[in-house]
Amino acid sequence: MGYRLVCFSRHGGSRSTVDNFCGECGERLLREESTQCNCGHLVGLSDNFCPGCGEKTIKEAEEMRKNSARLDDILKRWGYSIPRTEDDPQAPIEKVKQLVRELKEFIATLPPASQGR
Repeated sequence: MGYRLVCFSRHGGSRSTVDNFCGECGERLLREESTQCNCGHLVGLSDNFCPGCGEKTIKEAEEMRKNSARLDDILKRWGYSIPRTEDDPQAPIEKVKQLVRELKEFIATLPPASQGR
């Protein structure tokens, strides 16, 4: 199963077998499954960043939010919390990494029967 490729200007299918550029306007072709960034560029669904402005794609941002919520749940079970402010709703990544390292070290000290799944 192949993908139909389109260019940023949404010209369809005039692709040569040699390159990935539109035969009508010369723009780079994307898979048809693409979305538009806030800046107006088309972004492939597998892309994590917009090629035009460098912003994280919605998919990437949603995944980060899910992971952040999951991490918050895990930390709450262990009695930790990540301080957040209105100015910075996402905890600084270094603080999160440090907490994860501490949790891993703590879990490694537990006897095997206590580690659970």
